[in-house]
Amino acid sequence: LVLETYANDKVDSIQAGVRLLLIVVAGISMVLILGVIFLAAKVVLHLARTIKQVTEDMEKLADNDLSFEVKSNNHRDELGILTRSVLKLQNSLNQMAGLMRHSSTELNGASTLMKNSTDEITTSMNEIANAISEIAEGSSRQAGDTEKVVNEFTQLGQVIGDSIKSTKELLDESTLINSASEEAVRELQRLT
Repeated sequence: LVLETYANDKVDSIQAGVRLLLIVVAGISMVLILGVIFLAAKVVLHLARTIKQVTEDMEKLADNDLSFEVKSNNHRDELGILTRSVLKLQNSLNQMAGLMRHSSTELNGASTLMKNSTDEITTSMNEIANAISEIAEGSSRQAGDTEKVVNEFTQLGQVIGDSIKSTKELLDESTLINSASEEAVRELQRLT
């Protein structure tokens, strides 16, 4: 009977130890599971915020807005690479817009110079045409051989008239180029 009592006490003691060990293991497991869940939630929230920011930045670029500041991400993961790529894209687009603005300004200047030169050429051609017309009228009054000279001057006048027409067309085209250039400068200024 003593032996049986001793055995029962030992079994109860071992069972109590196992129960206590199970409770401790379950408690530690719960703490670890809650810790993992907390860390996973924190990582997921970080990823969601970063993806949302990159998406907003890309939408601004798609809407031709180059004035915003890309929030730099120094992480070495894919999201950091993506964020740095958005920053590089914004910088490249800003550089291209600057080059286009500069080129447009130069084109505008060249177009203005071309228009002024065409105006001067048109004025000179008109003066030459008037002089030739006066010479042709004076020559028509002469007799004999001068009739041939008159015809040649008339042809020369027609050639000059055609040149004047071409010059006027060139002036019109220069004016169109100048207008398009000014519009491009305004559009580029609006974009930046």
